[in-house]
Amino acid sequence: MHIRTPHRYRGKRRNLIASRTILMLIIIGLLAGTGAFVLQNAATLQPIAYELIGTAVVKAQDQAMTIVAPTATATRDPRNDLVTANNFWNRGSVSEALRLYVPLLPSVPNDMSVYYRVTLGLIIQGSVAEAVEYGEMTVNADPFSSDAWAMRAWALDWAGHSDRAIASALQAKDLDPKNARAWAYLAEAYYAAGQSSRAFDTAENAINLDNTSAEAYRARGFISWQLADPDSALEDFNTAFELSSTTNPGLAGLIAVDIAKIEIGKTNYQGAVDKLKEVLETNPDNTQALMWMGKTLTGQMGDAPQGSSYLQRCVDIAPESIGCNYELGRAQYKITGQETAAAESFARAVQLGSQVPRHYYWAAESQIGIGNCSKALEYMESGYTLARDQEDTEIIDALEAIMSRCGANFGSSVVPVATPEAEATIEPEA
Repeated sequence: MHIRTPHRYRGKRRNLIASRTILMLIIIGLLAGTGAFVLQNAATLQPIAYELIGTAVVKAQDQAMTIVAPTATATRDPRNDLVTANNFWNRGSVSEALRLYVPLLPSVPNDMSVYYRVTLGLIIQGSVAEAVEYGEMTVNADPFSSDAWAMRAWALDWAGHSDRAIASALQAKDLDPKNARAWAYLAEAYYAAGQSSRAFDTAENAINLDNTSAEAYRARGFISWQLADPDSALEDFNTAFELSSTTNPGLAGLIAVDIAKIEIGKTNYQGAVDKLKEVLETNPDNTQALMWMGKTLTGQMGDAPQGSSYLQRCVDIAPESIGCNYELGRAQYKITGQETAAAESFARAVQLGSQVPRHYYWAAESQIGIGNCSKALEYMESGYTLARDQEDTEIIDALEAIMSRCGANFGSSVVPVATPEAEATIEPEA
């Protein structure tokens, strides 16, 4: 029997240096070599490292911000709208130009010329209270511009602030003593302040400084007109109109209304209507032209229905206009079936703050016509007080005449009682 003897177990012999140890030594060597290389080339490698790190940080910030921030809306380039607005202005389409200019103003805070045109446009449109606000903005856009101060002066003058207008015009003149526009607006402010002789001399000086200034001729024409010299005024207005027709059509439209007013005073009603139509062809929203067209057609040419259509457009465009509301009431009063509408138009003119006694007379007259004596008496009392303060004897007599129709008796200290048969027959001012 053969007995097998088991072999003695023999395991594998271990390497003297483990492979893991070798790998670690290699890595350490590479790191040491890299460190030495970086130290030796620090000046070269440092900017590259900073750039890589900075790029990574900015990219991370952008990614973080876009997680919560909405997509930015592209800023609208105002240049195209500005070009379009300028084209409207140069054609005399003031209302269209204003619709584009006003929203553009925040985009051009230092462009004085745009603020200047907005202020002038508002004057032309009869929005003088707004014009004063934008006149201030015109100066803020460029406080060293003579034209800016001059336009501010004109806006103030139109709004009835003659003292402030004079101060602003003097500032414009100081900034540029040869600016004829500044002298022209100073002349008009002097006249409004009761200095008629000084005003006329100042206007003539404006023409001497620049005989191509439409504003200068318009100022002298305006003062001549107020001084009861309509022929000289018309000559200056026609010159101003020709000078501004190509350079400033918007201003030409305003001067055309001045010409129409003089033609009305000379009883050339058709000539006035033709001139106003010329204005409205280029600027259909010119409220001054609309008001005078409606007023002339109603009062001088006997066409109240046609006149009321122009005046209704005027009210639609400028609902805060006292003149447009009052003249619309006059047209409606002459149209059968529109008595209530007339009363509402007169009431609106009074509510807007009219200080014209005649407006109160017609407000009272219209209320009597629709059977509302209690309201009529309110207008009579207010109108009488204004007429007495302004020494308007025509309206005092007219109010006294219609009071008995409502059985009025305010007492002798306010209004004497009129005879029952008395009745007023006044017409609106020309």
